[in-house]
Order: sequence, then structure tokens, then C-alpha cells
Amino acid sequence: MALTVKDILEFGPLKDAKLLAGESGINKEIKFVDIMDIPKVVIWLKGGELLLTSGYTFTKEENLQKRIVYDLAKKGVSAFGIKLGQFMDEVPQSMIADANNVGLPLIEVPRTLPFSEIMLPIFEVLFNEQYTKLKHAKEVHEQLFELLLKGGNFNSISELLSKLINNPVIVLDNIGNFRGRGFPGGIRNKNEFLKAIQKQLQSKLQSIKGMIHFNGPTRIHLKYMDELIGGIIISLETNNYRVGSLLILEMFKPLNEQDMMAIHHGSTITALEFSKERAVYEAEKRLGSELLEDLAFGNIDDIESIERRASFLKFNLHQDKAVFIVHLKENHLSMSRDKYYLDNLKDDLFRLTQGCFLEYSGGVLLLAKSSRLVGLAGVENRQLFSERIEKVAEAISKNFKSQIDFCIGVSKEYYNLDLVKIAYKEAMMACKLQKYFKKKFIFYEEIGTFKLLFELKDSPTLTKFYGDIIGNLLEYDKKNSTDLINTLETYFRNDCNIRKTSKELFVHNNSVLYRLQRIEELTGFDLKNPEHKLNLQMAIKAKVIFS
Repeated sequence: MALTVKDILEFGPLKDAKLLAGESGINKEIKFVDIMDIPKVVIWLKGGELLLTSGYTFTKEENLQKRIVYDLAKKGVSAFGIKLGQFMDEVPQSMIADANNVGLPLIEVPRTLPFSEIMLPIFEVLFNEQYTKLKHAKEVHEQLFELLLKGGNFNSISELLSKLINNPVIVLDNIGNFRGRGFPGGIRNKNEFLKAIQKQLQSKLQSIKGMIHFNGPTRIHLKYMDELIGGIIISLETNNYRVGSLLILEMFKPLNEQDMMAIHHGSTITALEFSKERAVYEAEKRLGSELLEDLAFGNIDDIESIERRASFLKFNLHQDKAVFIVHLKENHLSMSRDKYYLDNLKDDLFRLTQGCFLEYSGGVLLLAKSSRLVGLAGVENRQLFSERIEKVAEAISKNFKSQIDFCIGVSKEYYNLDLVKIAYKEAMMACKLQKYFKKKFIFYEEIGTFKLLFELKDSPTLTKFYGDIIGNLLEYDKKNSTDLINTLETYFRNDCNIRKTSKELFVHNNSVLYRLQRIEELTGFDLKNPEHKLNLQMAIKAKVIFS
């Protein structure tokens, strides 16, 4: 417990002294005792001192007496003791007034009390207190480190730390998942409490990420049962990379200095556990990514090696499989040239998607590739697989909000390994069609006539048909910097409704009518003729396939 000015006045060596002024500051902590024997001693003060003087310095420098109280308060001195008799007969009223103004305890030291009898007992208390703190810190560190060596996890670390500081402790990863939680006695409905806290953290996740400082704790306030709970959140880093954070709630008592020392050691051990987990994660991520890349691009000559790698990653190759692709929109990625930001964003996206497939019976492999996250999932149950894809879309929207724009394309299911590369192309095609279907996730089987066109992509007949129908429009747009192709595409997408088309293109109805008339002139097709309209629709859809 900290030694205060009040302690030394009531029970310590200055119990017979007289407090002249600054009573509002008597709870200040005393960290050191010093003697003011030369005028410039103020320069070397660090704050927290009990400063003693006989007044000798005031006789050498008269101006010092006028400003001394303010100088000491500015340096953070805890108390100022003056022994009268040898150089001063009384403490000037101006100093007493100044001390009251700044809340600096001003003490009249008994004339017969040597400074040594004041200093030695205080130094003894301070030394013992420091020794106790160091001993406690060593014991805390040893307990936590021993726990880590014995295979402790985030839960066991947070439980031990919670007992040491008598407050709830929660370990969070970078996307806000609770990885560990520890409670002292006194919380009855722990699950209800955790849900309430997690809900608030999720709603504040982006602002909290911005608030967390790499160099110290950040204050935070949350509510539970209409009661405001204060606390701190600490960033956990390894090699200047944020791996998670530690949330401590002051639910039962305010955090003191010893608590903060325990939290410091706890955060170090927790960061080590994240670092250990990350090493395993990076190894599995690399192996999984390499295997998926080989499968997606047809590098499957050594089947024995592929099956061995899949077995290590607990992925069953002998089942139906589907590829899904989380595609980040290029217009979003171009907004940031910060490679560190993009790498971290994709890493968070990888972890979030991986988390959505936890305990998924079919297994999943993931590969982060440029602006895409590619996944290969076993499909034992189609309904369950669809639910996981929907969960990924919801999690990305919830955790990243407006931070990224994305779509998810999902292939058909295949059993044979050599068809995974086909599934990859199907998932890519489904991603391309997001603007047509206006959904965040699209299954290849839902794309209708686009599926037929995709499967005829390499046919010379389709290429000729595409060129014959809208070749003139493409050439005209290129030469004149017009937007006729996009107008026709939007027109068909809005069921040939002029009003909806003009609204989406942000132009007047008459502008759309003029463009459609120009399209008819250039193509020789009549948009009122069902056969002509179908040809144009198929050619526009083929354009998406070829782009």
C-alpha cells in the first residue's frame, strides 16, 4: 500500500508536526525524501518527494521564497516541510496562502526533530514496500510462466490473472472473438454477462481498434444491468504486430499498482500464447494454401503426396467438394496503398472465415490470393454448407461494415480432384455476376443462362455470335467514349423499365430513350421485337463471360 502524507502526519515521524496549509493534498503518495539545501535543487526533483528544508536557501535567494511553492507544485512534490529556528522564525503568510491555492501540504517540522529521524523511517517503509512489490511481481510472473510451460491456454491464463486482481479478465483476438475469460467469485450469470459485454464490444469494434494504443492501456466503459462498468483494454503485440487485446473490467475494485504489475506480466504471457498459436496457424495456413493452390490449378500429379498433406490438415479428399471465393472489390483495394493495412485486413478476413468453419464436419482449406480468399470445403450436407457460406457473408458485413466491399461466389459440388480447377472457375464466374443478382453470395447453380454461356465460353460459335450482335456497339463506345453497352446492360437488368434504368444510371428518362434508339440504329435490332431482344440479352450476358 502506498505511503501518503496523511500516514506520516498521523502515524509516522511527523506525527508531532503541524500542517500549516494544503490539506487537500494530504493523500498524495510519498515516493522519496530529499533535503533542500541549495537553491537549484528544484531542477533535480522528479515528483512524489517529501522535501525538507531549514530555510537556509531562502536567505541566499530572496526571490525563491516568493515562487517556491508554485515551483514545487509544478514538479509534483508531495509535501514541503520547513524546520523553523535556525534560519527562519516563522513561515510567511504568503507561502501558506500559495500552498492552499495549489494543494501542496506545507508542514512545520518540530524544531528539535533531526532530519535523519524523519528520513530513515520513511526510507525503511519505502524500501520494504518496494521489496514487497518486486517479490509480488516475481511470484505473479512465475505463476503465469509456469502455467504457460504446462500447456496453459487463454482460459487458464485469464482465470489465474482474474484471481490475482479480483476482477473479470477477457482475452480477445483481432476480430473481437472471446478467446479466454476469467472471473473471480461474485458473478452469477456468467454466460449472460459475457453476451452483454460481447454485444457492446462488437458494436464498438472499429472504434475500439482505433482507440487501442500500442504503448499503454486505454480506458473503456461498458454497461451491464444498467450499471456502468469501467475498465482498461490493452493491446497485445509480438514483433510490432497486434495479435489481440486484454480487457480488464473494474467490476469489484479499482485497479491498483500491484494489479497493473500483474496485468503487465499477464499481457506478456498472453501475447506469447498468441505468438505460439500464430506459429501453428501460419504453418497450417501455408500448408493448406499450398495444397489448395495445387488442387485449384490442376497440379495433382503426385496423388500420394496430396493425400498425405490433406490427412495432416484433417481434410477428407474422398467426398464431394465445392470451391467458394470471397472477392474483395478492386475499387476498395485501390483506396489504400498501405500494404501493411491490406495484409492485416486479408489476414483478419482469413481468420474470420476460418472461424465460421470451426467444427465443420466437411473440413475446409483456405488460400489468400491477391484480392481473393479462396476456400475448398467438403460438402457432406448441402444445407449445412449453405448455412456456413451465409455465416461468412454475415460475419464479414458485421465485423468490417463499410470497411470493405465484397461478394462470395460458390461453385457446384464435385467429387473428383481433377475437377476442382473447374469448380474454381465456376466460383469466379459467380462472383462476376454479383451486380446482376444483387446478393452478397451467389451459387453457380443459380446463375441460369449464364451457366450455359460459361460452359460454351471456348466455343468459336459463341465468340462469333457475341461479335456479330454487339460488336458495333463495343467499337462505337470505344471510339466515342460513350456508354451504350452499360446502358443496354442496365436496361435489361431492370426488366426493360425506363424509369428504373434512368434512376440507376443517374440520367433523365429522355437520355435513356435516346441511347436505346441509337443502340437500335447501330445493331439493326428492334428492342420491341422479342427475338431481337433475346439476341441482345444473350450477347450482353456473353460479354460478362468474356470480360
